[in-house]
Amino acid sequence: MIFRSVFGPKIFAYKKKETQYTIRLLPIGGYVRMAGEDGEELELKPGYRVGLELSKDETVTKIIVNGKDQYVNAQPFEVSKADLEKELFIEGFEDYDESKKVRYQVARDAVVVDGKIETQVVPYDRTFGAKSLGKRAATIFAGPLFNFILAILIFTALAFIQGGVASTENTLGNVVKDSPAAEAGLKEGDKVLSISGTKTDSWAEIVGKVSENPDKNLTFKIERDGKKQDVKVTPEKQKSSGRSRWENWCRKPNQRFIWCQN
Repeated sequence: MIFRSVFGPKIFAYKKKETQYTIRLLPIGGYVRMAGEDGEELELKPGYRVGLELSKDETVTKIIVNGKDQYVNAQPFEVSKADLEKELFIEGFEDYDESKKVRYQVARDAVVVDGKIETQVVPYDRTFGAKSLGKRAATIFAGPLFNFILAILIFTALAFIQGGVASTENTLGNVVKDSPAAEAGLKEGDKVLSISGTKTDSWAEIVGKVSENPDKNLTFKIERDGKKQDVKVTPEKQKSSGRSRWENWCRKPNQRFIWCQN
């Protein structure tokens, strides 16, 4: 299997067991190619002249297709027949001599060398297509699943960095010192039930009512410590907009890590 970032020339490659990890110049996105997928099929046609490297038990460990001059110990070999997927063998003539016909078994982890490119042999039973339907479905589903998991982790981290997630409750958070709200006597934790007779069930309704009534006396009906009371508040008008900006003098409730500023 190959796991790599998609764009640009390769700047780093690392192979662990049968998986190759590659980092490209532009690590944007990712790419995974599993054993047996398109583009990975290896075929040695009759007449190919290759070099073979053998283990002590005369099993082929490396097949050099191009660049044989770099492998001085490789056995010159002309292919007559080969199967690198199921039976894992290569048959042909040593030293390109038709009187020296031999047949070698190919190791399950043998490598085919084509210039600077090395590709590992993939036995059919190790390919993606040979796996059961359930295993293939689980593998395909894993990609989108981890995209969702990554998105959750990123947004969770952003929420903690920014102080939390915005609350929509009609309960006051931190009241800014010397603001009209503080001077009127509003306190953190007050629940705003209505403003001048208009019911306020959410933070957005509080903001809307205040911003629409600059320099007007408003009656806040609040609930504090289980008791209801009225508080008179006069929102000040902003010169730039001609409206009152509630968020300048009162924040959203800061429950746990809930972000208290709109």
